[in-house]
Amino acid sequence: MPKKTETKKKRSEIISDFLDLMRECTAKYEFNFDEVHRQELLGTDLTHKLELQDLSYHEFAQTAKQIKQCQKDRRVYKDEVEELEPLKNWMANNQSSFNSINKLLGEVRKAEDKHEERGYMPRVMTYDEWSGK
Repeated sequence: MPKKTETKKKRSEIISDFLDLMRECTAKYEFNFDEVHRQELLGTDLTHKLELQDLSYHEFAQTAKQIKQCQKDRRVYKDEVEELEPLKNWMANNQSSFNSINKLLGEVRKAEDKHEERGYMPRVMTYDEWSGK
C-alpha cells in the first residue's frame, strides 16, 4: 500500500499563502513606493541642512549618520518595490486567473476535509464486533 505523501503544510495552506501574498502585494507595493519617495525627500532635507545651516562638528556628524540611515531605509523600501512590482502587475493583468485559483482552493479544502472526516460504519457486523469490544 503506498504511503501518503509527507508535506510540511497542507496543499490548501500553500495555495492560501499564495493567495494572501497576491492580495497583499498591491497595498504593500504602494506603501513601500510611498516610503521610497518619503526617504528621498528626507535625504534632500538632510543634505540641505548640511549645506545651509551652520552646524557644529557633532551636529554635522549626527546629520551625516541620519543621511546614512535614510539611504539604508530607502534601499530596503526600494528592494521591496522591485520585488512586489511583478506580483502587482500580474494581479492587475490576471484577475480571472486569481479567481480561478480561489475556486481551486475551495475544491482542495473540500477534498482535505472529506479525507479528514472519513469513517466507516460496518454493514453486517455490529459496531462492537467490528471495533473489537
